[in-house]
Amino acid sequence: MRTPLPGPQQAPRSAPTSPPTSPPLTGEWPEWLMRRVRAGLARFNRQRQALIILEFAVVVALLALLYLSQVAALTATHQALLQQQAQQSDLRRQDADLHAQLGRLQSPTYIEQRAHELGMVPADPASVVWIAIHDAGH
Repeated sequence: MRTPLPGPQQAPRSAPTSPPTSPPLTGEWPEWLMRRVRAGLARFNRQRQALIILEFAVVVALLALLYLSQVAALTATHQALLQQQAQQSDLRRQDADLHAQLGRLQSPTYIEQRAHELGMVPADPASVVWIAIHDAGH
């Protein structure tokens, strides 16, 4: 014979509770207590508003600080870029000057003029002696 499986267990029931009672109407509280509660709420609201204003001011200050740091970094980068562009322009000008000077120094007319200044004269082809050197190993 089989025994039936136990079913889901139910939590024991407690005694029925009555619904929560609503707070007494304003007129039922003593006036001195109502004044203190209102003063406390007003103080709490002022403190909460002050805290919200302070938080807002801190957020605005942090955003302003972030903005200023970004602007400072951007300005520094821009200054460095301007300096590098000026340096690049100077180097290009120097390079162009050096190429022009190299072209003048390599020109045949300059070489001939400089040779005359050094006392060199063209050689007479009849007086040139050619010496042939042969490699003995080959």
